[in-house]
Amino acid sequence: MWFWGWLFMGCNNYKILNKNIMKIDDFIMGLKEEFEIDESVEFNLNTDLNALKGFDSMSALIIISYVDEHIGIKLSADQLKSLTTVQSLIEIIGKDKFE
Repeated sequence: MWFWGWLFMGCNNYKILNKNIMKIDDFIMGLKEEFEIDESVEFNLNTDLNALKGFDSMSALIIISYVDEHIGIKLSADQLKSLTTVQSLIEIIGKDKFE
């Protein structure tokens, strides 16, 4: 499959087809958009997700869906029980999934 992606997209654009690797900054910005966090609010690796306004069980579903769609990993609700910060989410997913 990688060959066809490389052939049709060009070797420099192949990462578009590979959902397994994502830039950390893109991941953080995507989460911020998913949670509809205002531009003026700081959101980074150290952000305490549990302290976010309105963070609840629906937020966990948003995370599960976002990670599955963009990284290709299916997280369980049990995996998110230890979730505290964006950094802890990245560690749950696996640092090898980010560049």
